[in-house]
Amino acid sequence: IVLLGARSLRSLSVLLGAKPYLFGVRATGSEAIVFAQLANILSPYFDNALRRRAEAFHNLVDYVDRMMERAPAHPHDDVGCRGRGTHRQRQGARHPVWRVVRPR
Repeated sequence: IVLLGARSLRSLSVLLGAKPYLFGVRATGSEAIVFAQLANILSPYFDNALRRRAEAFHNLVDYVDRMMERAPAHPHDDVGCRGRGTHRQRQGARHPVWRVVRPR
C-alpha cells in the first residue's frame, strides 16, 4: 500500500512541478480533492511511512501550505487554518493543529 501511495505521490509531484496549482496559475475543482488527501497524508497526527514519503516531495508540502493559507475558517473555529503555520512549522508543534469538533 505504501508503494502504491508513494507512486501516486510521485505522479502528483511531477504533475504539479513548479506550478502553484495542478493545472497552472489558477486553482481548479481538482485542487479540493488533491489538497484534502495530501493534507490528511501530511497530518501531524499520523507518523507513518506514507507521510514520511510525502514529506520528501517538497513541492507537495509547499502546495499543501499554500492551500492551507487559502482555506476559509471553519464555522466552529474562530481561527481556521490561517495563522497556524506551515506544515514544517506544525511538525514541531506539541498540540494538534486541528481539533475534533463535537456537535453541541
